[in-house]
Amino acid sequence: MKWVTFLFAIGMLSGCSDYLVTKVEVREPDILVHPLELDFNHLVSGEESDSDNITIVNVGDNDLIVDPPFLIDADGRYNVTESGEVILGPGELIDIEVSYVPITYETNEAQIEIYSNDEDEPVVVVPIIGYGDAPVITVDPTDFDYGTISLGCDNEERITIGNDGNLPLEIHSVTQMVTQPADIVLEYGSLPDPPWIIDPGMELDFLVSYIP
Repeated sequence: MKWVTFLFAIGMLSGCSDYLVTKVEVREPDILVHPLELDFNHLVSGEESDSDNITIVNVGDNDLIVDPPFLIDADGRYNVTESGEVILGPGELIDIEVSYVPITYETNEAQIEIYSNDEDEPVVVVPIIGYGDAPVITVDPTDFDYGTISLGCDNEERITIGNDGNLPLEIHSVTQMVTQPADIVLEYGSLPDPPWIIDPGMELDFLVSYIP
């Protein structure tokens, strides 16, 4: 709440000036946003999601006009409840729901910008962060060419499967599709038959032989 002071000369008495001091109240809206940041922490991608609220309060003594919240989210993992322009009287509040759905092993940063007619604070920026936990499979190479091989000879290629995520990766099966005759053979060596569990940062490999 602001005050403006005016001084008015109202007369002369015995050679001295008499003054009347008048205070004029200026009514203003005042925005309060809580919390000032959202942290969704770690969620298992594909299995977990979460939501939280941002509360906007008018702590001033005049109507607060709040524009629809503006979400900046490059990854597209967050969603904000739709709302149009809102007018909050003194002491009134509104909750804005923000939801987070990760889809892989990732860190997702975003922000919500809240615009209002608060002259001292016309925009409030609320940072958002969340983490998706998941296994991430890598296969190297993804294709190869044995070239020309003479009958009775063979050639082999090593295939490496890795886990670049932060949760254990489970390989349920490996399926081979080959034209007849079946002269391309998977060789697991000392590996057991699938399923295989590959911890984060680890890898395993096996051979694929071509015997024409």
